Amino acid sequence: MKSGFQSVDQETGNELWRISLRVAAFAGVDYGQFVHELHDVVKPVLQAQSDRVQILRRLSAWSGDTKFVGKKVILWDPEIPDGGSGQAISAGKARADEISNLLKNARLKVARASIDSKAMPLVQLQELEDYDAIVLAGAFSNNEVRTLETALSKIIDLESPDPLQPKQWVSSVFTGVVPIVYKAQRALLTSLMESTLWSFLTITPLMIFVSRSFRAGMVAMIPNIVPVIFIFGLMGWMGIAIDIGSMMTASIALGVAVDDTIHFLSWFRVNVTQLRDRRAAIIASYRQCGTPTLQAACISGLGLSVFAFSTFTPTQRFGWLMLTILIAGVIAELVLLPAILAGPLGSVFDPKPTKHSRWSRFFLIFRHKVRRRFDTKHESAQPGNEADFQNAA
Repeated sequence: MKSGFQSVDQETGNELWRISLRVAAFAGVDYGQFVHELHDVVKPVLQAQSDRVQILRRLSAWSGDTKFVGKKVILWDPEIPDGGSGQAISAGKARADEISNLLKNARLKVARASIDSKAMPLVQLQELEDYDAIVLAGAFSNNEVRTLETALSKIIDLESPDPLQPKQWVSSVFTGVVPIVYKAQRALLTSLMESTLWSFLTITPLMIFVSRSFRAGMVAMIPNIVPVIFIFGLMGWMGIAIDIGSMMTASIALGVAVDDTIHFLSWFRVNVTQLRDRRAAIIASYRQCGTPTLQAACISGLGLSVFAFSTFTPTQRFGWLMLTILIAGVIAELVLLPAILAGPLGSVFDPKPTKHSRWSRFFLIFRHKVRRRFDTKHESAQPGNEADFQNAA
């Protein structure tokens, strides 16, 4: 109690114990996985302690005696078929083993049974009446429990609610640096995912506005989101966990890719208006912005790749992932985007013939009339060579 590892709650009188674990901060430990594994280890132990209390109270109620030394208990834990998950089998076995150890510590004689109740002969089933309690610790169906309760008198089904079992006998609270870091990671990842989504929803209308067409804007967003989808999909396929460092790269890569897309499309729209040929406009755009795009990607990628040498795992992953996404972004901008512009989807960027409304036509005619009248007065005021006036016009 002086060292702070055990105390007593003054209000409830409960004992409070502290169990400390230390985890290396720079060893690439996945805090989320560690917390889940810790829960998987602690939960069967706490459940077994609660089951122990239930079994002992049932024995006391049946015998009318508070002494349990020498009582015989059989722990029935049938094997789970192959269809069960490995996690469920491991948790069930850990729970049954812990119950057996706790009952043996209470000086009870514990036997184990793993045979299927459906395959057990009736004679062997009746021999179980010699035990003071038959504890059903495995996965028994409702029909199996009813059949066993009919054939045997002292059945304890750990899955059924028991009024003799206290509501909360032993509980655990996970605290400290690791759970806090894990919760902070989850909160930051959720926030970063929302920010990435909002970045996409904000950039898309701007691309539609710059492209002056809804379809053209949606087509222009394809090379921007393909690198992010490809890299993160590859990480999921390879089983690489996503942490704070890797999630930050999505919104950053999206912003960098949009700059290159606008740069390329700006030159492409100018060239396609002048040349009236999409393929020739793509080649001209390559000559004008291909080298700057490569230079910007190399500068940004190599500059951010310095973080790959960090000893902190999220920062390290951010470094090499940014380099990978920027390389994928350059390929998308200089290979995928020109391929889209040269294909059927590129027709949305073709220059369309100008269509004037009634008021615009009226304004053009009015401006033409005023210009002609002004030119006529100018010719009458300063007579000169007709060729000079045409050249000046």
